[in-house]
Amino acid sequence: MRLLTVLETSPLLRDLSAAQINAFAQLLATQTFASGDYILQAGTNSEKIFIVQSGLACVRLPGAASPKSALHCAALLAVEEPGAVLGEINLLNKQGHSAHIVAVGETACWWVSSECFERFCNENHVVWRNIARIATLRLQRNNERVALLSTRDAGRIVASILLDFSASCSDLPPRATSRLSCVLTQDEIALMSGLCRRTVNTIIVNLERREIIRLLPGRHPIVITDVGKLRSIRQGKTLC
Repeated sequence: MRLLTVLETSPLLRDLSAAQINAFAQLLATQTFASGDYILQAGTNSEKIFIVQSGLACVRLPGAASPKSALHCAALLAVEEPGAVLGEINLLNKQGHSAHIVAVGETACWWVSSECFERFCNENHVVWRNIARIATLRLQRNNERVALLSTRDAGRIVASILLDFSASCSDLPPRATSRLSCVLTQDEIALMSGLCRRTVNTIIVNLERREIIRLLPGRHPIVITDVGKLRSIRQGKTLC
């Protein structure tokens, strides 16, 4: 069953028994979001905890002005994939969500009410520890992302998005140079990075010319042919 398969690998339910995971699964309902829909909005209190079932969700800082659509708001902080938990921090601080979470493509999520989730956590204290671990790792990742965005180095930002998404498809060793598929279009990279489409295209063409990536015709994955060089660009060791 897909539900149990995803839950068993979710960091939220780490170290729980099969019986505990089954009990949690009984609490869940399903909700589907169209591309660009808000799953959670900054400043609001949804009273729901979400777990990504399929598709992707991007975490974005709220912009100063109201965006034309959810995908156009401020800077990308992270891309969450199946098994990721969304909205759990609001359960702890009760101050509303601190970022927008937006569906990228059609995205399905399981959800549970905050009240039921808190009761489950109180009955299974290890989940509180897991939430603390998730929050710590997310804070570290977001700090790294904000630091990168603040450089305004378009090449490093695009390289980071390509690598972060591709890393979800394979567990990469530090010096990996194997080919990886990254299912992102240039339009999606532009939306995720906050860069204009022309800038992204210039960077992608340059990366392909240097044989760091390869583009396939039509709506197909970008193939990363040299992960090591792309990582070097993200780290600022090599110019894009």
